[in-house]
Parts: sequence; structure tokens; C-alpha cells
Amino acid sequence: MRQMLFDALADPTRQRVLEQLARGGPQRAGELSKALGVSPPVMSRHLKLLVTAGLLQDERVQDDARMRFFRLQPEGIAAAQAFLDQLQMDWRQQLRSFKAHVEVPSSAATTAPTSKRAAKAATTAKKTKASKTPTSTTKTTNPTKGAER
Repeated sequence: MRQMLFDALADPTRQRVLEQLARGGPQRAGELSKALGVSPPVMSRHLKLLVTAGLLQDERVQDDARMRFFRLQPEGIAAAQAFLDQLQMDWRQQLRSFKAHVEVPSSAATTAPTSKRAAKAATTAKKTKASKTPTSTTKTTNPTKGAER
């Protein structure tokens, strides 16, 4: 049912139908068709899909069975909202877990690395830094040394 709900919400024309009904209240298919500039057969297909997805209700007038009014069905929107709320809550939990995993407290940053890979990387970094540090002894070359044969 959820897939059908989101498939119905994915279409721009059906979104406009829902917006029109939210603003204007219950309306007949012909009124919706004129307001949105869609042919009656196309509007009929959109309305049928929205009713099947649980987003709209169609109500027939007792005196004239041909006349139907379409109105928003709050339960359909609530189902979509509940799914999105749960998804958002799950994402927030994942992000909190990731943040806790990535962030290292300042006291832990000064202690020894926690893994062999991190320890090796730290040792390599220290060696590289030490080899690039200039020393106090300088090597001088003798210009006459290479001239004698």
C-alpha cells in the first residue's frame, strides 16, 4: 500500500489535484479538470489512482448518482507522514551513531592509537617528520677531491 501511496504522490498532476482540494475543499471531477487544465478522461484516471491509494474519498450525491465529489482523505496523508517521520528518526539515530564514532574526545586524542593501522600510521608520520628535520651537521664537499686521477 505504501508503494502505491508514494507512486500516486510522485505525479505532478496528482500533486496539483491534492493541492487544489486542500485549498478549495471537496470538488467534482469536472471542476478539478477545468481548474487544472486536464481533459476529463485523464482527470478520471488520476482521481481513480488517488482514491485507490487512499489519498482521496469520492462521495456520491444521494439525489444524483452520477455526481461525485472528491475530498482529501486525512488517513492517507497521515500514513505518508508517519512513514517519513519514522525514516527521519532512523536517519537521525544513524547520524548520531556516526558522529559518536567519528568524534574523538580530546583526552583520547593524546593517548596511544587504538588500532594497529593507526599505530603504524603514527609511527610512519613521526619517522617522516624526523627525517625532514634539518640537523646541525652539514656536509661539505671538497672541490679538489674529484679533480685528481
